Amino acid sequence: ILMFEPRGHYDMYGALLVEPNLPGADLAVLFMHNEGYSTMCGHAIVALGRYAVDEGPVARREPVTTVNIEAPCGLIVASVEVQDGKAGAVSFESVPAFLFA
Repeated sequence: ILMFEPRGHYDMYGALLVEPNLPGADLAVLFMHNEGYSTMCGHAIVALGRYAVDEGPVARREPVTTVNIEAPCGLIVASVEVQDGKAGAVSFESVPAFLFA
């Protein structure tokens, strides 16, 4: 895999696109890193939101295009700003979180 030496490095993080299983999901992704897998990565969600709009898996809608991304943690809704047909800032709402003390 390109994440390992000599092309990659110890701190690389990967996102593998797979077929979605959840109804309404536009994309599905698995996250991997040097210690295995993780359930969520905000940086990757921002990048995937832009990818979905820039490369066409999701049709652009102004002023905001919604991209539903299935991840191991659940369905994440990314909102990509679109102005004059160009994608811009991305925000997202992840699954609920809690603290157990």
